[in-house]
Amino acid sequence: MAAYGLSAMAIDGKLNEILCTLGVIPELVRLLSSPVVFVQEQAVTTLANLALREQNLDVIQASGGVPPLVALLVGAQSDNLKMKAVWAICNLLTNEEIQDAYVQANGLAPLISLITPSIRTDIQCRAAWALANITQFNDFIRQDIGEHGGVQALTALLQSPDPEAKEQALKALINLGLNYNNEDRLFEAGVVPVLLELIRSPTVSAELRRLAIMCLVNLSQNEKVRMAVSKLGGLNLIVTLASTPGSIFQEDAIKLITNMAVNGKIRRALQQGPLSTLLQHLVDGTVPDMPQAVKEAATIALNNLSFPVEDSELGEADRQSAIDDILSAAQEQEAAENAQAEAEGESAAAPDAAPASTPDQEQAEDEVQVKKRKLRRMRIALEIVTTERSYVAALVVLVKKFLNPLRSAAKSSKPIIKEDQIKQIFSISDVILGYHQMFLESLEVRLMKWKTEESDSIGDFFLQMTDFLRDYTSYINNYSDAINTLTECKRKPAFAQFLSLLVASPECKNMDLSSFLIQPIQRIPRYILLLSDMLRNTPPDHPDLQALQAAIKKIEQIATFLNENARQEINKTKLGQIQKAIEGDVSDLIKAGRLFLREGRVTLPGNRARFFFLCNNLLIITKLPSKSNKYALEKKIP
Repeated sequence: MAAYGLSAMAIDGKLNEILCTLGVIPELVRLLSSPVVFVQEQAVTTLANLALREQNLDVIQASGGVPPLVALLVGAQSDNLKMKAVWAICNLLTNEEIQDAYVQANGLAPLISLITPSIRTDIQCRAAWALANITQFNDFIRQDIGEHGGVQALTALLQSPDPEAKEQALKALINLGLNYNNEDRLFEAGVVPVLLELIRSPTVSAELRRLAIMCLVNLSQNEKVRMAVSKLGGLNLIVTLASTPGSIFQEDAIKLITNMAVNGKIRRALQQGPLSTLLQHLVDGTVPDMPQAVKEAATIALNNLSFPVEDSELGEADRQSAIDDILSAAQEQEAAENAQAEAEGESAAAPDAAPASTPDQEQAEDEVQVKKRKLRRMRIALEIVTTERSYVAALVVLVKKFLNPLRSAAKSSKPIIKEDQIKQIFSISDVILGYHQMFLESLEVRLMKWKTEESDSIGDFFLQMTDFLRDYTSYINNYSDAINTLTECKRKPAFAQFLSLLVASPECKNMDLSSFLIQPIQRIPRYILLLSDMLRNTPPDHPDLQALQAAIKKIEQIATFLNENARQEINKTKLGQIQKAIEGDVSDLIKAGRLFLREGRVTLPGNRARFFFLCNNLLIITKLPSKSNKYALEKKIP
């Protein structure tokens, strides 16, 4: 009866606080193992109420409350007791430290096992709620839940007639969809048609529809999901939602369009309607009272929609299979040619003098050379595609394994690193990924046309996409600061642990974050090398010649532009560092045309030690740092 009285008292906020100060929590935890079901129920109810007060959460964990609650999920002798245990766990899992303790207590599998049709709906609902709480910030927990069958269980719960059960399932699935390894699991669980049905339904609440769209936004980074949405008639629905000013769905619908447009066939369909005009109006600000977030989303969507399209009916898997077949055939042909060349070399080494070549033989040799040059062009094109595949795969890991989990964790009370540090490290890597996913698809389609001899040109395609390479400017300008910020953040134990766990993952292949961050810096020079090799193997009368020359020239100009911008940004950063290091008026140090050259200690006559900062149009003489650790300004000489 005492436990019953405590459960009633714990509902009241003031009494809740008093109960904690009286030290009843350890006793309540002990009662969780009572052989009397009624006592267990009252103890769990009281703990669930006490867990509503944030200050009590650490006390419950310190008292060892998590393991016996997990045990009740498995061994509770009544549904009511099981429901109360899930309720208490749900409240506890709002605390991030308790989330880690819960995982260590092997609580995920028992919680997931409660989401099944044979269990009472209210218990399923509360279990889904608990999963939504525990998956908000930790990507490793999301992956664990996916591996324990949580995706399938929550997808099935979406079919429940209970609106609250649907809501909690959706919230958990939104979080789970942020995990790279869960994308395919969600697709295979059949979540896409269920989400589209919820979004379409006029009887579903606006909040459920909004959550369904958010879930689809996360999943639409996956090609299988994009194709499924398109085949199920989702494009018109998404465009309608994106075209409704002031709608609570508009921003997320536009984000969904951004992801959907990565697929060329879908992008072509979206380009043919009025969507681009609508997005342009949003970007231009001609739509009144438009939130800034909607305008920013529309800008990114419009950029993706404007990317050139190479028409193909094949999906991603079929394209990759076709390219792999072309690559295998090229390798076999190369091996055969090497064997033939080796045999011809042995024949040429024979002592008998070779007869003079006839015109027919010379023509045959010319034809062989043309064939070899054509084959060489094919191999270079294959190298462009295969290296682009590797590049996109690296960008996917950078964004989905590093960036996305850090972004979601940044919203927690204990972020791994802060949002401004994430932005500094990753810059626009997610935008670059979107561009190159579209570029890779088009490259693969173009290479397939080489096989059918429909076209063996590539210069015109590179010429079309060069404008998008200018978006590398902000990434390259930011790169030096990105590495400095990364180095600084690595001093934080939580971030260092996060990185070490990811480096050991199969996707990272023992490559650290800096190895992925540098790849966009290296990619544009690689294009120049590959296209220059292609040009050397292109006959003067080939239709691709002029386009190749123009593409190389334009990419070289962009590379020069990017390098110059990066140099200016590094120079500006250095001048800023000097400005902060000097005590005195150097407010005019940073100005257009001023370049830092060198710095160093100089001994002047009279054994006077000074420190010089030399720029192209200014010399700054300072005294050596004093106790303030700053250089005291002595003279500025223009």
